[in-house]
Amino acid sequence: MVLDVDSGTILNGINMYIKSFIIGALTSALVLGCTAEQGYKKHIKERGPIPQPKFNIELSALDSIDCIYYWEVQNDTLKIWTIEDELNNELERLEYIKENFYE
Repeated sequence: MVLDVDSGTILNGINMYIKSFIIGALTSALVLGCTAEQGYKKHIKERGPIPQPKFNIELSALDSIDCIYYWEVQNDTLKIWTIEDELNNELERLEYIKENFYE
């Protein structure tokens, strides 16, 4: 006896298995992700956060360098303006005044 099965029924069965596999994989990933997050939170609660290194750098030596016009620390970043930078800014300012206010 031979069963009469059309190709649509076979494809529907294969699609069902593929969908089940994808749903199972996504569910497993979600469960593993939640487990890892709980483990991380437990680790932080027991041992505390990872300490950030603190740097103590002496910057007063920058005052003795002749080519530095100005320096400052902004949000943990050292900003340095040289005399050349200041001269270029002044020349740009004078050029702007000349172009816009004198003919």
